[in-house]
Amino acid sequence: MSQSTVGVSAVALADIKAAHERIAKEIIRTPLVFSEAASRRAGGLVHLKLENLQRTGTFKVRGALSKVTSLPPEERQRGLVCASSGNHGLGVAYASSRLGVRCVVVLPQNANPDKMSLMKELGAEVVCHGETPDVCQQKADEISREKGYSLLHPFADPALIAGQGTVGLEVLEDLPEVEEVYVSIGGGG
Repeated sequence: MSQSTVGVSAVALADIKAAHERIAKEIIRTPLVFSEAASRRAGGLVHLKLENLQRTGTFKVRGALSKVTSLPPEERQRGLVCASSGNHGLGVAYASSRLGVRCVVVLPQNANPDKMSLMKELGAEVVCHGETPDVCQQKADEISREKGYSLLHPFADPALIAGQGTVGLEVLEDLPEVEEVYVSIGGGG
């Protein structure tokens, strides 16, 4: 079984709280705002968690910071590698730049040039390879094996998931009476 298909164990509330402690100083505590227009359309009260205001424009930085800060220093210093179509790679590049760690992001050949440029500005080495997530992941697995870099999977990692889960902690703090939470799902991160 490749590193990219390793099963993910359950992530407990304690794991999410620990992740929040590790990353709190590096993330923006984004606002939860009432949306009159969405509430009207939904026929109930709707609040939006504005993760677009996060340091990289997406919640993905939370998981990347959580994973990188969970690694032992010697493992972190060997370097990091990830496969991404954009947002995960941007989060890993940001986390790496904040912690002074070498980072390689494997992107598809048709990746967003603006995101690619931002990753490079953050100090990441960008490798364009293939056109699908699976092909990019295979290349990241290969780089991890060859160079000994820690692989930061875009969704199948408990420390990463715990970091993403810190969004939920903030929602509960801001709106304890919340009854339902809806999230969009891309790759599963």
